[in-house]
Amino acid sequence: MSNTDKVKGYLARVEGSNVMMYEFQYNPMGYELAFGAEWAYQQSPGHVLPTAQFSKVGPHTMQFTLQLEGMTRRGYNNNEGCQPDIEILETLTLPDVDDPTAGEFASPPIVLVGLGPRVVRGVVEPVRVRVTQMVPKTLCPLYAEAEITIHRVTKTLLDDLKAISTLRAKVLGMLKQPAPAQAALFLG
Repeated sequence: MSNTDKVKGYLARVEGSNVMMYEFQYNPMGYELAFGAEWAYQQSPGHVLPTAQFSKVGPHTMQFTLQLEGMTRRGYNNNEGCQPDIEILETLTLPDVDDPTAGEFASPPIVLVGLGPRVVRGVVEPVRVRVTQMVPKTLCPLYAEAEITIHRVTKTLLDDLKAISTLRAKVLGMLKQPAPAQAALFLG
């Protein structure tokens, strides 16, 4: 596979009037997922230990760091470095309203982040940008790191139920398959 054939990760704003796609300059080295459920624990008379009952789905997040640089993408001579990239990331955190000072209710922008086969739909949490080097003439960022957290959201309860049903079917299918020989050592 040549360098030009490599898959590029992306962030895409997919709803509202400012639909856009930002292709990463460099793919992140990795990412971190967090997910879980919240449980209600109830102590019952006559039981030594409490019972647990599903309460709600906990937050599902994806976190990764992007490397930004302003020399090769646009050329060093423009003196703006990677400032345009930082501004694009900032727009992914702002609501899609005509006048943000008007006080009207605005939903956060919905984005898709694509990293290979994993595509996550969600909302961009506050982005943390750390500028590591600046353009001497203008003090614009030349190199920066952007820490991005996507808080996963869905459109409807039906979408959630379909996702849970699909995941449950996969898990049940895996449980029906014979255990590998190595597992027998631990299970036996």
